[in-house]
Amino acid sequence: MIIKGGNIHIMFSKKYDEVKLEDVKEDGAKNVKIQWLIDEKVGKTFAMRRFVVAKGGHTPLHHHD
Repeated sequence: MIIKGGNIHIMFSKKYDEVKLEDVKEDGAKNVKIQWLIDEKVGKTFAMRRFVVAKGGHTPLHHHD
């Protein structure tokens, strides 16, 4: 925790190799795994994901509204 200018700042740290890898189940995905590094339990309004794509793997095109 850092206190600066009367504000409290808390830093979150996690080792990615300690986060569970899950298969990406989206239609069109092949040989891809996902790790939720920051999820709704930690960041209520944002997320951080790590995708691991094996040789020959891919995800489908997508967009965000």
